[in-house]
Amino acid sequence: MTAIWMAENLANWMATRGAAVFTMVGAWNSHCREKENTMIEYLSYSEEIAYAMAQRLPVVALETAVFAHSLPYPRNVEMAEQLAADIRKHGAVPAFIGFLQGRIKLGLHADEWELLADQHPKRQVAKVGRGDVAAVLAAGKTGAATFAAALYAAQLAGIKVAATGGIGGVHREGEPIWTVSADMPEPGRAPIAVICGGCPSVLDIRKMLTYCRTDGISVVGYQIEECPTYYSPNSGYRLERRLDDVEAIARMLQDNSTVIVHGMGPEIRVEQLQMEDIIASAIAEAKRRGFYGQGVTPFLFARVEEFAKERSVDAHLAMMANNAGVAAAVARASLSQT
Repeated sequence: MTAIWMAENLANWMATRGAAVFTMVGAWNSHCREKENTMIEYLSYSEEIAYAMAQRLPVVALETAVFAHSLPYPRNVEMAEQLAADIRKHGAVPAFIGFLQGRIKLGLHADEWELLADQHPKRQVAKVGRGDVAAVLAAGKTGAATFAAALYAAQLAGIKVAATGGIGGVHREGEPIWTVSADMPEPGRAPIAVICGGCPSVLDIRKMLTYCRTDGISVVGYQIEECPTYYSPNSGYRLERRLDDVEAIARMLQDNSTVIVHGMGPEIRVEQLQMEDIIASAIAEAKRRGFYGQGVTPFLFARVEEFAKERSVDAHLAMMANNAGVAAAVARASLSQT
C-alpha cells in the first residue's frame, strides 16, 4: 500500500461515502457505552484516521508530547512529518494523538500540529499524562499526549499497535518517593503492542524490567536478546524472550500486553560508557536543584542533549523512525490474523 494509493482512495471515499465515518464511529461509541465507557464520547478523528478505521487498515498510535515539549520548533514539526512518512511508507497509517478543544484528537492536521508544536509562552500547551486526561478535557485545554495518554486513547479507539522512542520507567535512585513514569502501568491495561527502543538510559533499566514482570507485561526483544537503551544496543540486561518475525508478535497480541524492544543501527549509536558519565552528572545536578516527578525526565534529557550535542537528538529521532517501521509491520500482521 503506497501513500499515493491511500490518498486517492481517501479522496474518493470522502466524496462518495464520507457519511459512513459518522455512522461507524457512532456505532463504535454505542458499543463502548454499553460497556459503561463514556470516555469514548470524547474521541475525535481526522478524515484519514476515520477512513483507516472504517476500512480496517493498519493504524499506529503515536504520542505528541515528545515533539511539543522535548524538541525545538520548527524541527519538532519536521521530525513528526518524517515519522508519519516512514509509517506510511511501511504500509500503515500514523495516528498522532493530541487534546484539542475538549476532545481527544486522533490524527492531526497541519494547523493542529502548529498549535501543539509552536512553543511560544502564550500557547500554554499542556503536557497531558494519563492522570491529567479528565481535567484537561473538562477544562477544554490544548495539550500534547504523553505516551501513557496516547496508549489510553488508543485503547479507547481500538488501535492495537503504538510506537515511541523509548518507554518510561523507574527513575534511578527513585526509591525514596517511588518515582515511576506513568508510561509503566498503561501497557498492562490493554492488549496493545508497544514498539520502542527500550528504556531511556537516564532511567533504571533493571527496575523497569522487574516492574513489567510484576505487572504481567511481556518484554520481548525483536531480533535482539539484550534490552537496548535510547543510545546503545547494550545495556547489560538480557531479555527473557526474543521473537524474530512480526507475525509471532501479532499472535501475542490476542490476549497479552506486550512491550517490543527494538535495537538501532550502528550509525546512530552513542558510546554507552560516555553516556553513563553524562547521565551521572545530570542526575547529581537534578538532585541538587530539587527536581522530582514529571520534571525529572525532561531536565535529564535536556542535560544529556547539551553534553552530547546534536548526537543524542539524532539518535533518538532515528530510533523513533526505526521503531515506526516495525510498528507498521506489526499492525499489518495483526490485521491479517483477525
